[in-house]
Amino acid sequence: MNQLNVGIIGAGRIASKYLRPILENENFHLLAICDVKDSVEETARKYNALFYHDYQKLLLNDEIDLVIITTPPKEHFQIAKNSLLHKKNVILEKPAVLNMVELNVLLELARKNNVHFDVVFHWKYGNEVLYLREKIKDFGELKRIECTVLDPYTDDSYQIKEEFIGLEGSWVDSGINGLSLLSSFMDVRDLQLMEKKVLYDEKSNLDYYSKYTYAIKDKNISITVDWRYNANHKYTHIYFEKDVLYLDHSSQRIFLNNQLLVDLNNGDRLENHYQNYFKLYSTNSMNHDEIYNIHHLLFRDQ
Repeated sequence: MNQLNVGIIGAGRIASKYLRPILENENFHLLAICDVKDSVEETARKYNALFYHDYQKLLLNDEIDLVIITTPPKEHFQIAKNSLLHKKNVILEKPAVLNMVELNVLLELARKNNVHFDVVFHWKYGNEVLYLREKIKDFGELKRIECTVLDPYTDDSYQIKEEFIGLEGSWVDSGINGLSLLSSFMDVRDLQLMEKKVLYDEKSNLDYYSKYTYAIKDKNISITVDWRYNANHKYTHIYFEKDVLYLDHSSQRIFLNNQLLVDLNNGDRLENHYQNYFKLYSTNSMNHDEIYNIHHLLFRDQ
């Protein structure tokens, strides 16, 4: 693959996790960073990159091959649409958009303009998940999966903190992580919703707790996202006929029947996700079916 000149739109916390994986991969060159905040100039100069405050001007730079969009989800559609119209390859942070109508527009624009369009379902690229994907058949028949995401995004009254309103609620923000994990080793189109429980913050009208229970053939699967307890921990239990795997996503470790099976912690968890993603990235591959299926399930059951 020829080296791609990269422009990042949105210079917040998530964008900072992309920087090292891009800078350390010879297939990518960080050319520009864009954000409405004045601090983008300092960030860009630190990495010898151009800076913009208006993403439309960034898109006019013909040297930019690939645009990575890490703004809040509600801004994704318009920025991605304009990027595709400028025939830029596009990578969107999850979730791509907030409804299927917008997603279908972006998928069609990518096909029409013959450019690469992808969404980073970053959990899929965790060290522990990539390991599981290769080894899961070694543990026998899968019976049950329980995926849990805990984040400290509410105050003591269970109101979502102002800085996390832009995440659009627990299910949209992290339910998609659970679904993308499942898509690593099963066809999520076969998941049937059996039950859901959702608790809402009346002030923002966004959910701070969501538990979705699915069935697929004879298997039971649950995804729980809880923002209530000032906790930051992500983990998954996978039950087989004889064994239990515990994936500690936060520490990048896997336990088999309560005994450490493998320790894959080699640095910042999120940076590792993006590092693995860019190692596997190819403009020749299209991920559109998976993008569609995961988002369809996310919004179908919302």
